Amino acid sequence: MTRMKISQIKAGMRNIEVIGRLVELGKPVQMSTRYGLEPLAKAKLRDDTGEIVLNLWRQQIDVAQEGEIVILRNAFAREFSGVVQLNIGADGEILRYSK
Repeated sequence: MTRMKISQIKAGMRNIEVIGRLVELGKPVQMSTRYGLEPLAKAKLRDDTGEIVLNLWRQQIDVAQEGEIVILRNAFAREFSGVVQLNIGADGEILRYSK
């Protein structure tokens, strides 16, 4: 897994590790998935090279706090409606950053 900057992230990439600040955290909404209704909150993750939409599902919503610096590990990028977005799958994690 290679640590990347947000500006380097492209749709289709997997095993992404990135550090950024959660500059915006939306309210959770119920989304219909193949597993049934699941809570989803859209966030914006920013670093010194740009910002990207981050989709937070289920318990990931409770881990994330607006204004915090976080590390995403084993994330993946997909394009939705022409916008590249980050997701953290079952084998990924979101951690609070501390130096």
